[in-house]
Amino acid sequence: MTRGFRRCLGVTVLTLAIGWSARAQPGPLPVVPFPRLEARALAGNLVVLPDSARGHVALVCLAFKRNLHKDLVRWLDGFETELSDTVTFRTYDLSMAGSRVPWFIRPLMNAAMRRSTPPARRSRTIPFYGDVRGFAEALGVPDHSRVWVYLLDREGQVRWRRCESFTPSGLTELVAAAAVLGCE
Repeated sequence: MTRGFRRCLGVTVLTLAIGWSARAQPGPLPVVPFPRLEARALAGNLVVLPDSARGHVALVCLAFKRNLHKDLVRWLDGFETELSDTVTFRTYDLSMAGSRVPWFIRPLMNAAMRRSTPPARRSRTIPFYGDVRGFAEALGVPDHSRVWVYLLDREGQVRWRRCESFTPSGLTELVAAAAVLGCE
């Protein structure tokens, strides 16, 4: 038995023990497709979700306010650290700026975000200047005061979500769910 297989097996058992309930929606989370989002990442590449993540387990974190970004980064860092040697995955950081940001301010915001984002993460950090309200409604996001965390399977379906500040127990559940999806 390889180390990766043992870890997948252990995480599968842990996931079954914990369950996949979402605090944002009591009970089992229905499997739904992640809504289409098209935007340029800080590195300049075009990202089309969920298409860009297809074939990989993907973590998509949304922040609607600047003061939430540190919490969002804690989710991303914890996920990447825990699964770095086990599952092929992708992470995406969506900063939901909205279409009300004037076009001439957007390059300044992008430059500030680029300076504060590690180079390795810039191709997956996406400032979104589109219809935030419509996108949030498509995801069922009523609360813009917290970080929203979505785990997508290899087909772009939402399989796990949370609307909360980073917690070690939340990370444990997320990693367990991702490991199960990675073993499928």
